Amino acid sequence: MIVTYQGQAYGIELKSYTDEMAYKEALQKAAAYCQQLKLKVITLVFFVENLMTPTGKSMKRILRMRRPDCK
Repeated sequence: MIVTYQGQAYGIELKSYTDEMAYKEALQKAAAYCQQLKLKVITLVFFVENLMTPTGKSMKRILRMRRPDCK
């Protein structure tokens, strides 16, 4: 999704969190979209249902707001 505010375009990528591998893949894709669309900023937003892994580990360390590098 691209939002234009005061003449500046911002990208927002929405994802459902499934696992760490998909999370890292989403970061790479968001950065690629940012470059392709020539945006200065893209924000990656995850919808999370559960903050625990199947083994009971907390995902709080992994799930933090990220802005992929657009350079």
